[in-house]
Amino acid sequence: MEEKRVLGFIHPDLGIGGAERLILDAATELQRCGHKVHLYTAYHDLARCFEDTLHIGGKRCDWIHVSGSWIPRHFFGFFHIFFANLRCFWLSIVLIFSRRKTQIELIFVDQVSLPVLIVRCLSNIRTIFYCHYPDSLLAPRNSIIRMLYRFPYDLLEKYSTLCAHKILVNSKFTAQKFLNAFLNVESLDCPDVLYPSVIFRFSASVC
Repeated sequence: MEEKRVLGFIHPDLGIGGAERLILDAATELQRCGHKVHLYTAYHDLARCFEDTLHIGGKRCDWIHVSGSWIPRHFFGFFHIFFANLRCFWLSIVLIFSRRKTQIELIFVDQVSLPVLIVRCLSNIRTIFYCHYPDSLLAPRNSIIRMLYRFPYDLLEKYSTLCAHKILVNSKFTAQKFLNAFLNVESLDCPDVLYPSVIFRFSASVC
């Protein structure tokens, strides 16, 4: 008989998007298999979210925990990455301190890799990092100031990502980009690919 586990997810903003859909599909499928899931996020708008995050009455599902919404996303349009990391740092601390109650054994982290480093340093929880695309390859570097600003965050992304017990990517293309982002890391294995799920809904007329 398969052992049932308690798993945690950390996702900075639980809005409506492809990354959010992937996280929710993974979480709900794990629950369907009998595992217990806790999802930690800093943002979840009840008026603009996926239906499966809500109960029938429109209330937030019990397994979704919102904390850190007081932390802004940016400061007058600047410092997005700083505040994203700050939110995820806060969520990591909340998850760790609530572990006595939740008994989380493994966490699934995506988008911002900092929680991997925090959880590895402060607990014995196993970690999985899901890479949609290396952030260091997305950020522009069209000035010396921007290069200096990005430098510590690129290092943080690199070393916190490599702290994960398991690294997954969403495609073979992303796997190659991931390896390119960490060219100077010796003996780095190619991450495994976990493709986003596709849900088919057929109407009677189509069938």
